[in-house]
Amino acid sequence: MAPDLMITAGTHNVATQPTTFGKRLRMFAEKILSAFQSLANFL
Repeated sequence: MAPDLMITAGTHNVATQPTTFGKRLRMFAEKILSAFQSLANFL
């Protein structure tokens, strides 16, 4: 999939909004990285 592919994104009880696949992928990666950093700080 191309990073500039337009998709809709939304969460619970919120209207969907247009965004790009690349932005959603980057946001997911940032959340995963943050979780690993939090885990490393905890250990």
